[in-house]
Amino acid sequence: MFGLPSFRLFSLFGVDVHLSLSYFLMVVLCFFWFGMAYGIIAAFAITLSIIIHEYGHALVCKRYKLEPWIMLHGLGGLCYHRAPHTDGREALITVAGPIFQIVAGAAALGAAMAVGSSGAILAAVSGGGGGALATGLTDILFSFLSIFAGFSIFWGVVNLVLPVWPLDGGKLFVLLLRRFMHEDTARVWGLRISLFTLAPIGALSLYSKSILLIYIVVSIAIENYQMLQSGQPLFTHGSGRKVKAKASSFAKEMMAKSREALEDEDWREAARLCHQLRASNEPIPEKMMDEIWEILGVTAVEMGEWEEALGWLKRAPKNKRVEEAIARAERALAN
Repeated sequence: MFGLPSFRLFSLFGVDVHLSLSYFLMVVLCFFWFGMAYGIIAAFAITLSIIIHEYGHALVCKRYKLEPWIMLHGLGGLCYHRAPHTDGREALITVAGPIFQIVAGAAALGAAMAVGSSGAILAAVSGGGGGALATGLTDILFSFLSIFAGFSIFWGVVNLVLPVWPLDGGKLFVLLLRRFMHEDTARVWGLRISLFTLAPIGALSLYSKSILLIYIVVSIAIENYQMLQSGQPLFTHGSGRKVKAKASSFAKEMMAKSREALEDEDWREAARLCHQLRASNEPIPEKMMDEIWEILGVTAVEMGEWEEALGWLKRAPKNKRVEEAIARAERALAN
């Protein structure tokens, strides 16, 4: 994140947590938002909340042996892991983060209420005298729990319900769409609705003159737009949704042109036509979709885009040509 170096902070439950130097931006913002007196308390509270959120993702990943690790960076945290094989597992991993965070926040809210009550009792009993130290420590604990609870519940809920990619809510929304439509159509509509949702948030950030929020919204919007134009899948595993509709004349024509370009070894044109067909929202039968995956994988190999090629080829039906392309890409990545 931000191109700054990172280092391993600690490991817990077999999950490594790394800290990017950009994370200190979060610490600076805590001092800006809460002032010098409570800045350190806020930084610890928000950091703990983010770690709990990412561990929610990571522990489910551990259950499926996906080798997770966590990175804390300037805008929060990320849980990196190998891709799961099904939408169901993807959904469980996604929802676990905000659920862990909200539950932890609710527990902290209850603890803050208890500490607040005990602090009032302590102040009354001590009369502001010998209990000053204890009262001060109680105030610090109450502040920590209050900030932790407020951030955890607010961000956990926002992250869960906003259909903005790549927030957890955005991922869950696309996974839901994939249950009712082809995964390509779900990708297009998921990203479009993400951009539509970002519009009022961006307007609010401009109105409030929040530089950080403006930066976040613009960064996510640019990423969404680029993904929408590239045609890259949002998930590496197929949704299993079968398209039964017949191919339109437009789809047949595009597919024929792509085959011709492939035969002429015009790799870039063949791939472009496949991407254009996928982005057209035309109904694409399963058999045609399988051919698209194969063409995209083979052309990516020919153009030396090895990692991208493997992503396409793993979705294509296995045949001699696909297996040879996979082997070629894996050899190239191994060297």
